[in-house]
Amino acid sequence: MISSISEILASKLTAKKKAKAIADALLSGTLKPEALLEISPTPTDAELAILMESLEGATRKNPALANDKLFTLLVESLSHTAPRVQWEAARTISNVASRHAERLGPAVHTLLENTTNDGTVVRWATAQALAAILRVGYKDNNFRARLKEIAASEQDEGVRRVYDKALLS
Repeated sequence: MISSISEILASKLTAKKKAKAIADALLSGTLKPEALLEISPTPTDAELAILMESLEGATRKNPALANDKLFTLLVESLSHTAPRVQWEAARTISNVASRHAERLGPAVHTLLENTTNDGTVVRWATAQALAAILRVGYKDNNFRARLKEIAASEQDEGVRRVYDKALLS
């Protein structure tokens, strides 16, 4: 039986299966969420992306897994150079925004920067996160207006629909 994140990452599993194995271990309690922090300062881009994907999968089912320290890691990961890390961090923030409503300012700042990213998937995940933040009632007088501007200038129809749907609610 694989007992640590390092063992999972070093295994011959595909990236998707590694992420699922870590997510399942987090959800079952076999791995504690803090284990992600122990490896987070040194992983490769690919490993960090797997960690972000596993956290996204786990928090989709149990948002409480993302404690304050992991939320800080998520916010920092939004600025990472690897697009996959950025979009997985944004997707995870979508899952946990309501649990961290008082701490969303730095995430919103970086997410707004990511709305102009060249990668459609990064922009889509960013839109999802910003929509989730809007739904939890983020307190900024200009936030809704800024999202309307972003939606109006977004070239990808799918990304624009994410904003439009959020703005209608």
